[in-house]
Amino acid sequence: MKFGALRICIIYVALSVLWITLSDKALFLLEAGVPKLTLLLLSSCKGYFFVVMTGLLFYKLIKVDEMRLKESEKKYRTMYEGNPLPMWIYDLTTLKFVSVNSAAVKIYGYSEEEFLQKTTLDIRPAEDIPKALEAINKIRIDSLTSSEWTHLKADGTRLHVNVNSQKLIINNKPYIMVIAKDITEKVAYEKELKMLNRKLQDEKRRLSDTQLLAKLGGWMFYLDEKRLEWSDEVYKITDHIPQPNENLFDVYLAHIYPEDRPAMIEASETLIRTGKGFDVTHRIRLHDGQTRYIHHVARLEYADGKPYRVVGSLQDITDQRERESRIEQQNKMLQDIAWVNSHEIRGPVASILGLFNLYNEAHTQEEKDNIIKMINTCAINLDSMVKDIAGRIDTELEN
Repeated sequence: MKFGALRICIIYVALSVLWITLSDKALFLLEAGVPKLTLLLLSSCKGYFFVVMTGLLFYKLIKVDEMRLKESEKKYRTMYEGNPLPMWIYDLTTLKFVSVNSAAVKIYGYSEEEFLQKTTLDIRPAEDIPKALEAINKIRIDSLTSSEWTHLKADGTRLHVNVNSQKLIINNKPYIMVIAKDITEKVAYEKELKMLNRKLQDEKRRLSDTQLLAKLGGWMFYLDEKRLEWSDEVYKITDHIPQPNENLFDVYLAHIYPEDRPAMIEASETLIRTGKGFDVTHRIRLHDGQTRYIHHVARLEYADGKPYRVVGSLQDITDQRERESRIEQQNKMLQDIAWVNSHEIRGPVASILGLFNLYNEAHTQEEKDNIIKMINTCAINLDSMVKDIAGRIDTELEN
């Protein structure tokens, strides 16, 4: 049971009033038949008895209260000294340490005597002192103040701590009690995590840039929900603006050329039914009427042995198809040139060779002169053909 000075006084007054009232009433009843000397003796004994009993009661109550205070002090001292977290108390006026527990001595590396020669500002970096002074002035009696700070150990090592502070009044003097928790590993982990997140964001940005340059996008189709998700690049490739509550599967099918849709649908059903690879190329028409060639690759993913989604990628290969078309045109041109070489040019060349044979067999100068004229005519025709072929080649290359 807890007793304080006020409670002891109240008990004393209540018992005194009760004893005086009852004992005086008893003497009043005995007054008629008892000699005055006996009555006086009884009155004195009543007073002596009251003094002795109240003295014993006071002693007992004070003793109990002292034991309670000692037990309470011992309990709090045990909690203070045995706490695995550093704790200390410092004078709010001088900021000097007045008490530190063993955990503080062990973790910070100062001896207790060294601690008691320092102020709370001595364990802080110089750049934190203005903010620390400002924070100290805000500490209240009725609540804990929690904040994170950097402290300095005896060897100069920096320690990141979470500090809980509360104002105390002891013998009418203000003090601050502090509990500090080492969060150095937590801060280092958060810093590393922040750096990792930054790297991941950079990688994601680079991947997005790469996909944009490669005109490559990703998508996922969830089988149970019949829900299709696109990456940002797919929206750019299809030139589609996202709309709320839209069915992207139907949207994409609407983009595909009608004659290409059956192959796309069949490949999708085959993938879901058999799990075989999905590799399809088809055409899509954009809102502005442009045609693009899209190459699709996808795979089926399983959960608990059951297919649950399709993960795929699509790439705009329109430029590649256009290059292939130009190469086909160039090959056609080369084939035409080869045909011209083998048919049109072959005639004049054969004629020139035949005329040279006639020239060697001619008997008169007149025959030779006529053959020379014919050779010249053939050469002119041949030159005209070569120029015509060169012009056609230049025209095709320009186109």
